[in-house]
Amino acid sequence: MATREMPAREVAELLLQLPQGCRVSRAVGGAWAWTDEVIAQLSHSHLVRQIWWVHTGKKGSAPEAPKPPKGWLVEQQEKAKAASDWKKRAEAWRRDNAAALVAQQTE
Repeated sequence: MATREMPAREVAELLLQLPQGCRVSRAVGGAWAWTDEVIAQLSHSHLVRQIWWVHTGKKGSAPEAPKPPKGWLVEQQEKAKAASDWKKRAEAWRRDNAAALVAQQTE
C-alpha cells in the first residue's frame, strides 16, 4: 500500500468515531474521557450527595458536580509552559541583577 498524507478533515472524522473513554480521549481529557458508565456513576453519587445535603439542612456549601479530568497531554503542556515561564523570570532576574551578582562575586 502506498503511503499518503491524510487531510486533517479525514483524521478528525476518524477521531470522532472513537468511543468515549478510549486512550485518545483520556489523553486529551474533558468529558469525552469518561465512559457512559462512569458518567452515570458520578452523576448518581452527586445526586445522592445533593439529596443528603438538602436533607441535613443545607449546612455548609453545596456539593460540587464532578469535573472532567485533564488529559495527560494538557498536563504536559501546562508543565512545559510553567517551566518556560520560570526560565524567563529567572533570566529577567539575572539580567536585572547582573551588577549586584558581579559585585558579590568580586568580594
